[in-house]
Amino acid sequence: MTQTQAAMLSQALQEPGGVDADLLVQARTGSGKTLGFLVPLVERLRRKPCVGVGGLVLAPTRELVLQLSREAEQLLSFQPLTVLPLVGGISRREDQKNIRRTKPHVIIATPGRLLDHLEGSFLFHTLFEDLQVLVLDEADRLLDMGFTDTLRSISGYLPESRTTFLVSATINKTVEQVAGKVCRKKFKFLDCRRKASRGDREREEEEEGTQTLAAPPPEIQQRAVVHPSDSTAVCLFNVIMEEMRRDPFRHKILVFFPTARMTSFFALFFREQFRLASYEMHRRKDTASRLHTMQRFMKDEAAVMFSSDISSRGMDYPDVSLVVQVGAPQTRDQYVHRVGRTGRGGKFGRSVLLLSEPEGSFLDLIGDLKVRTQSTQSDAEAQKLLCHNELTAMGVSSWQANSQLIYAAQGAFASLLLHFGFLRTKLKMSDDDVIRVASGALLSCGMSDQPVVSRRLATDLQLWGNPLLKTSAALDDDEDPRDLAASFLNRQRQQEQERRVAETGEFDTGPAGDWVRGKQARGRSLRREKETDPEIRKQWTDSSMRRALGDLRKEEGQKVF
Repeated sequence: MTQTQAAMLSQALQEPGGVDADLLVQARTGSGKTLGFLVPLVERLRRKPCVGVGGLVLAPTRELVLQLSREAEQLLSFQPLTVLPLVGGISRREDQKNIRRTKPHVIIATPGRLLDHLEGSFLFHTLFEDLQVLVLDEADRLLDMGFTDTLRSISGYLPESRTTFLVSATINKTVEQVAGKVCRKKFKFLDCRRKASRGDREREEEEEGTQTLAAPPPEIQQRAVVHPSDSTAVCLFNVIMEEMRRDPFRHKILVFFPTARMTSFFALFFREQFRLASYEMHRRKDTASRLHTMQRFMKDEAAVMFSSDISSRGMDYPDVSLVVQVGAPQTRDQYVHRVGRTGRGGKFGRSVLLLSEPEGSFLDLIGDLKVRTQSTQSDAEAQKLLCHNELTAMGVSSWQANSQLIYAAQGAFASLLLHFGFLRTKLKMSDDDVIRVASGALLSCGMSDQPVVSRRLATDLQLWGNPLLKTSAALDDDEDPRDLAASFLNRQRQQEQERRVAETGEFDTGPAGDWVRGKQARGRSLRREKETDPEIRKQWTDSSMRRALGDLRKEEGQKVF
């Protein structure tokens, strides 16, 4: 039993009935907090049987829902209780058949899917009339992804007499405000992190006020390497090879990329050119494919998986020996959660952050963490990552006729422009830096020339007319409306953040530009843009653009590019 589990169980099971007090729990990633809330939930249902669903667990992603469902099924193996996951990608009718067949006592679901049933399935809300325990897992991520209104709507269908758990590795003001609304009065705050030194705690309070900062477990060895942007591919290859040579038969490597399209391109490039077998995990894959990939990676003793941020929160991949992050994460918390995929359960793990030179200012955001920083310009160990061998030299020079790779590279380049367009204020990057870093990542793979992007995308990113960027009006008709919507929203966020910095001197570090608190301000900004900018007025009147914007606003934070 871990320290986190002991603390959670001692609080949740101290009442005679099993669970009584509402809890707001902060615990490190990989500390076993899942069993910390599943065991009290099962104990409550075992002692006080109910009619219908007695336990409801909400998680931000499908993958996390399916993982929690498997762990709950193992826990209920010898109990007369059943569990059912509800995720998107399956018809409501199929879910209704599964409910009638299994008669679940515990439902684990994503908020969007659950609300869809509550509003669209006849008498679905009656399943929860005797609900006893509600759990919000990864509560901060639920709010960052724009589920605040969804959670408020769901809460209206549930009985007020329930017990509520909010569990997260990061507790901020927004989480505390939501806890005050979904929990009963006088809920308990339980901090399961290992106690920091007095100096660390005073520094955190001075920097973040009431916000509590997350940090990776001390068992993880953290390393950051700053390198030229046109050496991204060879640096990543050498980092992976180092880990494979360290343990050829039991290495498990998880590589994070900023966007889904970049994940797809690098996975394809490493398979085709470097002959490196790897899995890929991102939201452009369908649900069945992602589930199959997740299961294979969990079972394999030696494997490499390229992933977008979909795997950064809550996913418990066993025995991950190395986590690699290519490019600067959006926030400090995102960095911490990605690192937390290794070193779980008190085991030793390693983490490597690969930053191009213009992204080096991200190190200031993680300056309080024990990260060993190296530069390929001055550090002999880091310079070894720049070395080419016969395989890499051949791999980066022999794919110019591969139309599949060229097409994937064009999509990856556009998505990187969107990613850095959102981060350039935080990372203090100029427009030229954004273009150089995005193109450098692809040129490092041997691409002979920078991909061309649509003129509309360049306009949305305020890069139109920059001599370093190649654009074409012919690509405007082929632009994916959802990609345009994403770029439009990124532009809105950036302008609002710059306005906030000018007015208050404070920068919002939320991964989605603090969608919850800034929603009304962005609405005013959007109206001003529509009235004054003819290009935006033209885009806004397009029906496909409007529908795509609506979809993205409902599921904010889930990248589609």
